[in-house]
Amino acid sequence: MKKVSLEEIMAWGPCASYTRERVTELLAGRHTVAAHDVRAANIPTEDKLWFVVHCLSEPQQHEFACRVAERVLYLCDDPRPRRAIETKRAWLRGEIDDNELAAARTAARTAARDAARDAWDTMATAMDAARDTMSTAMDAARAVGEKLSRIRSVL
Repeated sequence: MKKVSLEEIMAWGPCASYTRERVTELLAGRHTVAAHDVRAANIPTEDKLWFVVHCLSEPQQHEFACRVAERVLYLCDDPRPRRAIETKRAWLRGEIDDNELAAARTAARTAARDAARDAWDTMATAMDAARDTMSTAMDAARAVGEKLSRIRSVL
């Protein structure tokens, strides 16, 4: 497993809470650190992931991104994101050029925007239905209250 130094970690540009002093403290006297060392560190999981991803080579980072994207494909019926992942892998193998990769990226982003818009529309429809149902329930409750008031006044 690749080991990295304090200087390499700082060159990656960690977030502001990881100052040179804090990273030095996390290294706990070690001159270099590897992903398995970070696993036991008292830092949030997303920060551990940030470190591990930076330890990967650029092609490995691209492949990792493809694998993460594949994990959520079940959320979308649209074939464009899957095609974008396949295109990225073809690019990694040198089978297509940057322009073809950019076109696939654009298609995937369009698909994501379409899916977000569809989800928003579905949520708005559900909210309207909930509001209508609540209004009907409130009307019914008012009618029952009025009947109870009339019954009480007779008794």
